[in-house]
Amino acid sequence: INLRSLSIAGTDAAGRSDFARIVGGAALKKMYSSIRAAMHHPQDPVLKSGEAGIIFVFLDFPSVEKSPTTLANRVEVTQEGKPAFHQTLTTAAIEVRHAAPIEIGAPLRGSDWWTPNGPSNDCAHRRAVIALNDLVVIPERFAIDWIKLGSDGQSYHGDKSKNSSYYAYGVDIHAATDGRVKSVMDGIPENVPNSGRMATTIDMKNIAGNNVIEDLGGGRYAMYGHLIPGSLRVKPGDHVIKGQVIGRLGNSGNSSEPHLHFQISTGTLPLDGEGVPFE
Repeated sequence: INLRSLSIAGTDAAGRSDFARIVGGAALKKMYSSIRAAMHHPQDPVLKSGEAGIIFVFLDFPSVEKSPTTLANRVEVTQEGKPAFHQTLTTAAIEVRHAAPIEIGAPLRGSDWWTPNGPSNDCAHRRAVIALNDLVVIPERFAIDWIKLGSDGQSYHGDKSKNSSYYAYGVDIHAATDGRVKSVMDGIPENVPNSGRMATTIDMKNIAGNNVIEDLGGGRYAMYGHLIPGSLRVKPGDHVIKGQVIGRLGNSGNSSEPHLHFQISTGTLPLDGEGVPFE
């Protein structure tokens, strides 16, 4: 099955169609991935027999008032061979949620922080689709990696194989908002930066390295990942306030160099919930 185009149409509360977008060709190639492929690489939008695929869509609207209340997708597909056919498939209408994102403070202080892996449609975080416990979720849908740059535009100075050479290493991490500590993980050794090797075998439990998961209420949890072992200043059950130092930035878990991985999701573990937006 060849996916030729994707049409997205929006309808407002009065039933008027107020938004439409059509993508195909090279643009659709960048948005599509089969389930088995490396999802952050562009690939031909073709489904082989028995395969499933995902089209990643990231829509921006100027305001809640100017966003549609429902969306409908239409996918134009063709099949070559015998019998050949051409069809347009229309999905059921999708309701657009208008709940305001949770408002937080910055978990880091100072300047020259870079977010190379932040919210965007081609971000590796957004395309990390997880099938776990009978659910398919994207826990890191809005996750951000923070790296600190020096005046030379690099993330390190001196020996790049030492964590201490990185401008971000050891920086205090602050609670982004008030909450209660749901869990902590500590004692995971740190990696040698950019060595291509991890200090320990990565699994579902230690993928975020030494981390703190904060219960924000309302079924939302903030995670601060890849901290320095032994630097955590909180324990499960602690009440934390916005701005409180909870640990120091490191390079543990699934991390190639010192950085802070931050996300808010509906899960109490790094990969068991759906990522939710914040501002």
